[in-house]
This record gives sequence, structure tokens and C-alpha cells, in this order.
Amino acid sequence: MSSTARPRLYLHIGINKTGTSAIQQFLGARPRLLAEHGLLYPRTGRHEHAHYALSRALGFGAASRAGSDWQVAASSALAPLHAWSGRVRQRIGLHAGDSDALAGARRLERLRLRLEAECHRQPGARVVLSSEHFVRPLDPRPVRAFFAAFDCRIVVYLRRHDHWWASAYGQALKTVSRPPWGVGPEAYIAWSRQRHPGQRRYGPLLARWAEVFGAPNIIVRPYEQEQNPDGVVADFLRAIGVPELAQRSGDAGRVNTALDAGTLALLEVVQRAEIDASTRRRLRGRLVATALPATGSRMISPALRGELVEENRADYEWIAREFLQRADGRLFLEPEPRPDEPWDAVGVPDDDPTLLPRLLNWLEKRR
Repeated sequence: MSSTARPRLYLHIGINKTGTSAIQQFLGARPRLLAEHGLLYPRTGRHEHAHYALSRALGFGAASRAGSDWQVAASSALAPLHAWSGRVRQRIGLHAGDSDALAGARRLERLRLRLEAECHRQPGARVVLSSEHFVRPLDPRPVRAFFAAFDCRIVVYLRRHDHWWASAYGQALKTVSRPPWGVGPEAYIAWSRQRHPGQRRYGPLLARWAEVFGAPNIIVRPYEQEQNPDGVVADFLRAIGVPELAQRSGDAGRVNTALDAGTLALLEVVQRAEIDASTRRRLRGRLVATALPATGSRMISPALRGELVEENRADYEWIAREFLQRADGRLFLEPEPRPDEPWDAVGVPDDDPTLLPRLLNWLEKRR
């Protein structure tokens, strides 16, 4: 970019299940309001309200492509395109036949030019981008290279693991037909942790990004009611330096609202039933649309909740001291689970052969 002073850029990397969709929808739906407050939420690299096309181009896409030639290409795509000679290809480990990697690099260069052009049309604006795919366990150096023209800050929200896993279970049950894990949230957690051991650790995630961007440039915000009393959107806007806009975020609304235990139990039945895809889709949609708001009840046993908190305690304390300057090491302020507290197990009534026909009848009456 031509300006001598690098424009400020805030890259919101998630994590998921921390109000990310609400933040993205607020930013994506209000370009004029953002401009009034000196903010730009670029169209470049966006899919609907999130910058998924950009994160994918930088190598943080689908798991099947993660760590593939996309990151190799991304790390060198910022050189002028005419420099893609045989010598450069050899230096970065590409060959003439690596068409996917070369195409990815060219795509990234086009994104960079489009982003710079969009920023030039709103000079002086602080830029905000958001994609929770950036939390994938991959190298952030291509991201740093791509944003070399900007003064970058990385924004990340962290949720206590017992709450995160409960929310992830509900989301998985809403979206996955014929689930490969066992019944209930604890079976889902065990299955996920076995498939991706250590992937939900916050310490390695922040260490990776801090090594590339510098710890002072990492903005960590805990995601819990006590620390976000007027909502995550308002908290995010204050974190990026526009407190006056935070006062106008009251209409942001909630996205991906948590489901009550009864709805989750019925979803377990529907998602595992031997029914056609169309009927499953209609039943699932009706259940989600008519769900009761989740209360303060917990879907995971207090014993497992305590285990999830304890195994991440060292990370929590390090993050609180390193990134929030909290000498007491408290990242989350909500009281920790007690072994004797009540909880609502997701009990699936699979011994009732009339349940599914009753659900189908209920659906047909409301078509």
C-alpha cells in the first residue's frame, strides 16, 4: 500500500462457539454504520458474512487441504507473479506439474490486490476480518506475509472447555445425520478427543500466533456472561477500539442459540432413525425451530466438566498472566463445577417404539 503509515487491521480468528456468527453478521450487515465509525469489513475474501474464502486461500480451509500445497503456495504467493520461474518453484518445493499450488498462489495474489484496492477506497479506515477457520493447527506465517502492509492485531475469544464442548455437541447434533459417535454429549466428547487429541488446547494456539505476530498484538477475550455482560458483539467492538459503536450493538441478536435438553434428546432419535433424508431434514428443522431456550442446566456430568477444566488449568493460568496481565491467573470468573451439583443428562427414549411415528405425525400436522 502506498501510505507510509500502515493501516490497522484486526483479524478475528474465533474460536467457534464463542458468538463468532453474531459478530460476523453484525459487521457484515452494517457497512455504512461501520464506515461512520472508521471501520471497514471488506467484501474481499468473504463468503456471506465471514472471510472463509480468504482463510481457505491462506491454507486454513477444509481438513483435507490443511497442511497441503495450499500453505506452500500461500507462503510464497506474495512475490510478483512473474517471479514464478523454474528456479523459484524449485526453491519452495514446487514443480511444473503442481498446478493446484500455482493456481492457489495466483488466487491469493488476486485477493491481496482486491483487498488493497478496497482499502484505498476507504482511506484511514481500520480493517476488520473474521474467520474461525484460522484456529486450525497450522502455521500462521503465510497470514503474516499476506498482511505485511498492515499493522495487525489478532483477536480471539476463549470459552471454558466444559461449556465449549456442550455447545459443540449441540451444534454437531443439529448438523450431522447418522452420527458416528455414541449417544449423548459425553460419547461425542470422547469420540472427538480420540480423533483429534490435543486439538482444543488454547495454549498451543496462542503460542503459535504470538510467535509470528508478537504477544502484545494478540487480543484475548474470555467468553462468558460475567465478562461480556452486554453481549459478545459489544465486547468485540470495545476490544477493537470503538466503544461508541458498542453502544449501538443492542440489536445484534443471538445466533445459533443453544437447545434445551428435551430437544437434544429428540434430535438424537431423529438423527439416528432409519428414515429418508427429506423427512429427517424436515423433522430436524421443526425441532430446532420450536426448541425452548436453554436454561442454566448443564448437559455434561459435573465430574467430566471438572475434568475438562482441570486438564486445561495450566493453559488458562498462563493465558491470563501472559495476555491479560492478571496476576492471579484467572482466565474465567464463573464458579467452577462442583461434583454434587445437579445436571440434566440427555436421556434418549429409545425404548419407546411409538416415539418416531408420533414425531412424524406431529410434523405432518404442521406442514
